[in-house]
Amino acid sequence: MASTYVTRHTLLARIRDPQDSEAWKEFIDFYKNYIYVIVRSMNIKPHDADDILQQVTLKLWKNLPNHLHDPEKGRFRAWVSTVTKNTVISFIKKQQTRADKMDQAQKEEENTYLKGIKLPEIDNIAQKEWQVFVTNTALENLEDRFTVQAIQAFRMNIAGTSPEDIAKEIGVSRDSVYKYISRVKVRFIDEINYLRQEMDV
Repeated sequence: MASTYVTRHTLLARIRDPQDSEAWKEFIDFYKNYIYVIVRSMNIKPHDADDILQQVTLKLWKNLPNHLHDPEKGRFRAWVSTVTKNTVISFIKKQQTRADKMDQAQKEEENTYLKGIKLPEIDNIAQKEWQVFVTNTALENLEDRFTVQAIQAFRMNIAGTSPEDIAKEIGVSRDSVYKYISRVKVRFIDEINYLRQEMDV
């Protein structure tokens, strides 16, 4: 675990070197799902979200060598979400210009779509999705340390499924479900705390 995430601060330094392709690949692999979910959460269509993701990663690649991260002034992910927000704003402006050249029916459809994009909420969306991202990452990290049944029981418990229904679903006793949940929960809390410390820079 440490070898994977303790390098988060080091990675931010390494990606400023345009010759370090491995650092850039690691950075994109780490952040792309987070960026994509933020974009999709604003009611942007999948195809457009893919294009915006590519634009965001290109902007990050161009600006990262000159970006000086100061944790005291804000989290790095806040800068990533700001770049994402600005890219979405550019997308909306470009689509509005494009809509002006459409016939009336197409124009109305496009404008309805653009009005449905929840741009003002991006900061709240980014914060919410970061919490989800960290939670999912923590659960994925625990998959190699527990049985499939234990992880499934814990995931179902988080989702609000009763111990009785979990027991029926995974084919174990209710006592076993409680043991699974208890054991995974302890490690889950530790993992969450660790990831927040190492990733939330």
